[in-house]
Amino acid sequence: RTHFVFRAKPNADGTLLKLKSRLVANGNNQEEGINYFASYAPVAAASTIKAQVVHGKLNNHIMESWDYSSAYLQATLEENIEVRLPGNAREYGLDIPTNSQIILSKSIYGLVQAGNAWNQLLTKSLKGADFKQSDYDPCLFRRDFPNGTKIIATIYVDDLLVTSDSRENLDATYKILSNDLKIGNREPLGWHLGMRFQDLGEKGITVDQDAYSIEIINEFRMDMAKGRDTPKKLETKLSKDDIPTDKASQNELQQLPYRQLVGKLMHLARTSRPDISEAVADCSRFVSNWGLSHWHAAKDIIRYLIKTHDIKLIYIPRREKCPIHTY
Repeated sequence: RTHFVFRAKPNADGTLLKLKSRLVANGNNQEEGINYFASYAPVAAASTIKAQVVHGKLNNHIMESWDYSSAYLQATLEENIEVRLPGNAREYGLDIPTNSQIILSKSIYGLVQAGNAWNQLLTKSLKGADFKQSDYDPCLFRRDFPNGTKIIATIYVDDLLVTSDSRENLDATYKILSNDLKIGNREPLGWHLGMRFQDLGEKGITVDQDAYSIEIINEFRMDMAKGRDTPKKLETKLSKDDIPTDKASQNELQQLPYRQLVGKLMHLARTSRPDISEAVADCSRFVSNWGLSHWHAAKDIIRYLIKTHDIKLIYIPRREKCPIHTY
């Protein structure tokens, strides 16, 4: 079965970009070994992306963000998949009889194997353009040219972060790849995967997730709360002893979106906010079962974000050795 999904797509800063509609498959009805075989699709690690940006800044590389259009729809399916269109398909411009059944030749969103099919197609496209895949991160690619210049690219689903020391080679490579698969946006590096990069010239480059931090604050209805100067109270000592033992209390606490909050905070800590890492790691020990004290500790991290949501992580290019201070 399929259904339509409607979405207001935001810009990276949270403002409205456009309204989208998409026909999506109910992949939960698929059976492994019958109508799908592989579903795994890797994405670049946040550390790989940041290392690429720092390397590009240190070497004065051109840095750009490329975005493939309707990525999953470009992938060809190996399996024979028959889907039933929704009864209201005609209302949305599909000139097909009501409740028609069709066989897919291309992937659509919602299929279990859609991500895997797209990743294989994009990897094949990059290798066809003479990129070599890294042994350490399968989403990191490099293309070397006879004159000593190079292009480095990292994949995150349908987004490419591309850095190069040659504008000519970068433009030529873009032409090759866009002729193979449709690329929608090509922009100088500014926003990428929710991270905002700002070039400060000789002072370095910064990365922040101000918009994402504000999104977390608003999602958990903390926008009117009082901020904190630290992500964790000095007296906070989380323990399994704080987890209630009676079923009624456990069921009540399970209604709190603790796991969702910790997951969002983990992404933030791993990407641009190492200052909350210890507090988040402490909360993450209890994502399968938590008490009220754990919930309050997670909300304390949000209170810290209220005061510090615009903090930036800065990378300063230095070619000489830097002393390391530990505390």
